[in-house]
Amino acid sequence: MPDAAAPAAPLPLLVVRHVPWEGPHRILDAFAGVPVRGHDAFAPDGGPLPPVDGVRGALLMGGPMSVHDTAAHPWLAEEVRWLRDALAAGVPVLGVCLGAQLLAVAAGGRVGPGPAPEIGVAPVEVLGDDPLLGALAPSAPVLHWHGEVIELPAGVAPLARSAPTAVQAFRAGPRAWGTLFHAEGDAELVERWLAEPSMAAEARAALGDGAEARLRASAAALDPARGDALFRAFAHECAAHAARRDTTGDALRARLRALPVFDVDLPPFDPAGAPERPEELFAMWLLEAIDAGVHEPHAMDLGTVDADGRPSGRTLILKGIADGGWEFATDRTSRKGHELADRPWAAMTFHWREQGRQVRVRGRVLDAGAEAAARDHRARPTADPAEPVPEDWVVYRLLPDEVEFWQADRGRDHVRLHYRLDGGAWRRDRL
Repeated sequence: MPDAAAPAAPLPLLVVRHVPWEGPHRILDAFAGVPVRGHDAFAPDGGPLPPVDGVRGALLMGGPMSVHDTAAHPWLAEEVRWLRDALAAGVPVLGVCLGAQLLAVAAGGRVGPGPAPEIGVAPVEVLGDDPLLGALAPSAPVLHWHGEVIELPAGVAPLARSAPTAVQAFRAGPRAWGTLFHAEGDAELVERWLAEPSMAAEARAALGDGAEARLRASAAALDPARGDALFRAFAHECAAHAARRDTTGDALRARLRALPVFDVDLPPFDPAGAPERPEELFAMWLLEAIDAGVHEPHAMDLGTVDADGRPSGRTLILKGIADGGWEFATDRTSRKGHELADRPWAAMTFHWREQGRQVRVRGRVLDAGAEAAARDHRARPTADPAEPVPEDWVVYRLLPDEVEFWQADRGRDHVRLHYRLDGGAWRRDRL
């Protein structure tokens, strides 16, 4: 069989930096195992942003420039255009500080200078329920470092505020959030920013002498775990978006086609040497599965129908083979018990993936009797031998009139052997 096509790569998270020292920091801890596509807007060879349908979500970080500095930084306008497309496509977005301001402009809001820079650690108050900001409710100390403020467009309400700033967080559309503050802030990030001369100078200009010492001391009040919960909620939104995209139409078909099948060493099967009775061949295959280390080889899917003919299925454990029948146990008051009382017919399917084998068993179902029920119930791992067997516990025995054995072949020349009960004798046919 030709090699399967390589599976489609999982969608990456887009991370946009505007200056080298303002990266995602702890945010990426919530995206363990997720590919990340970095985009450094400040880099001369940064290139264009990827298509919005090529990412699971976008994280836009902060920077010292204003959203209006498009003459010096023309990529700011490109990011606003990209964010408008992302909002229209429902792509999850988290904008932090400058990233939030860009998102606000893309959503139709405005950004302008605040009355004074807000730098340092101070609480924000969360306004209402939200899947992301709820992690900080009702209030939480966070790191602030901004000089501009946001005016939201009509229909978009703030999700958080601080004493000097009315809009500290907002949600634009179903899956886009902006936080003017830095929920990723911690003592390590404060040290990193103070090591950057431009940020240390900005802090001294806003806070006066001793700004660095006060910032370091205030960092002890931060609660990184609550910010981490916010980022995990955003990662969940991104994963859900990727799943929606990958399970729709051609995208899902392509993913399914790319999955490998029969990628294990398969045992041979010659129907000419099969025994006359299907339970004998089944016992042989079951023991081979056990010896080969197949995971839970006694698990099988049991299908039944209700009085209206509607099917239902579930996975059970085979309890044994006796008197030509396949046995399983349950409570007769369960859904399958009621269905078997109305229509005493069922179908079983055993699937041993590691060997490329399936067995289908179909036939009439009988109560195996009180002795079988008592023996099975007392053998349960949690059973108390001193307790009586529940009167509704029953062992059912499926007496087949049809059994099919299916052996996979890597070249797709699968082998199917069909047993059919005909006048009290078993007839074998190669399908």
